[in-house]
Amino acid sequence: NKMSTKLTGYQNATVGVTVGIVEVLCCQPLNYWKNMKQQGLPLSFHPRRLYRGLGAAAVNMGSCTMIQFAVGGSLRRLAVGGGVGGEDDHYDRRRHRGGGEGGRRRLRPHEEMGIGFAAGAISAIAGSPLTLIMIQQQVRGGRSFDALRRISNPRDIYRGFVGVAMREGLWTCGYLSFPPIVRRYLMESCPGNEFFDTDAKARVPAALLGGFFACYLSHPFDTIKTCMQGDVERRSYGTFTETARKIYIIGGPTAFYRGAAFRYGRMACAVYLIDSLQGEVGRRLYPDAFK
Repeated sequence: NKMSTKLTGYQNATVGVTVGIVEVLCCQPLNYWKNMKQQGLPLSFHPRRLYRGLGAAAVNMGSCTMIQFAVGGSLRRLAVGGGVGGEDDHYDRRRHRGGGEGGRRRLRPHEEMGIGFAAGAISAIAGSPLTLIMIQQQVRGGRSFDALRRISNPRDIYRGFVGVAMREGLWTCGYLSFPPIVRRYLMESCPGNEFFDTDAKARVPAALLGGFFACYLSHPFDTIKTCMQGDVERRSYGTFTETARKIYIIGGPTAFYRGAAFRYGRMACAVYLIDSLQGEVGRRLYPDAFK
């Protein structure tokens, strides 16, 4: 991402918090429906139910996106061999594919994806307990404090961590790494095509593909995670592998994709929002970094 190599880790973190909270405010109903569907619970259209766990969701998305932006930006700067500031050749089509000024170079697709996955998996350290609080509120209602008290046992606080780490790693690839690769490909491979002659036009297919990638690769892990975190008492679901086995026995392979339509809708919207907002928010908060 062009923004992430121009800003410091703190600045990237600030931008990440901002766009993450905006995304949650817009997409929380889709997240609620997805979680209910995964657990086989009835859906509701009541606003108070749709926005249950909003506080925990906002803190989760804000903190995870903050970590993902900060870690991803730092890893990108290391990978291209440059520090903070200076011109980034990640999107500069005037340079050759293999290098840039001052030893800087364009990241290869596998590097983009690896950086995205690493940034997402690391963010699960903060995200796993927060998603647990959110899901407990969505299932049982009550305040964040009540949910926190229910999961205060040390063996519960990181319940579902493996699923969260895999989900966040693949999700971060979907919104942080995949869209720039797709946009660049469309703009460089279709010169003169009026449909892809600007970032804004190429952003729509990039968001749809990024959301699809993030959703359908990560959804089985997300389903396992949601079932585990909705059942902290372990009445129906045990460990990660036990939960996966039970979901398969009950519904077969398709059971891992319960709620996928809601999640894909949320992810496509989220990828578009984050991909659109991060550059604009970064420029507005830190205009000197883009001069």
